[in-house]
Amino acid sequence: MPNLSQPLTDSELERLEDFLHDMNPEEAMSLEEMDGFLCSLICSPELVPVSEYLPHLWGGEHNEFSFKSRGEAQEFLNLVMRHWNTIAATLLREEPYPVLVGEFEDGSVSGQEWALGFLQGVHLREKSWQPLLDDEQFGVLLFPVMLLAEDEEHRLTSGPFLQEERDAALDALATTVLSIYRYFRTDVKPQRKVAKKQYASKKGTR
Repeated sequence: MPNLSQPLTDSELERLEDFLHDMNPEEAMSLEEMDGFLCSLICSPELVPVSEYLPHLWGGEHNEFSFKSRGEAQEFLNLVMRHWNTIAATLLREEPYPVLVGEFEDGSVSGQEWALGFLQGVHLREKSWQPLLDDEQFGVLLFPVMLLAEDEEHRLTSGPFLQEERDAALDALATTVLSIYRYFRTDVKPQRKVAKKQYASKKGTR
């Protein structure tokens, strides 16, 4: 029986990425997008069953995918569950989770796919996320995600499109995920204030 608490190795992450690509090259999530999606579901105040979110990994709730064998299906599920458990265990220990954000060939980093994956998870339970979305004080926790999800043509925030702000948002992602996770659980307003100040200070130093 596989150890589902064991973090994935680099080769296993590549195997998971290959699985996603082979499922549906045009519509399946990338590994980066899946990482953001799972982070969102783990932070979510409402549990989303595996049977509901799993199809979104290969392109949406109405898309179907058939594995070549039962063994292949089990391998894929085990990889996803181990990655889920790694994220969940990290946040449960009150530690920032080092998000999986890939680099382009030129060494630049966008984070857009990660952010879009996270927001897709929010969309699955948008009503339960509404308290944070409406929170005038702590709604800022979602700002780094929203900023990274946009591009020059599709603006979600106002003001000039500054790379410095995107860089600051990338730097803040690990703390952002932990702060959102805390928000929906115990009363941790002091910690949430610290997270808000950390993002503001990173933004101001660039």
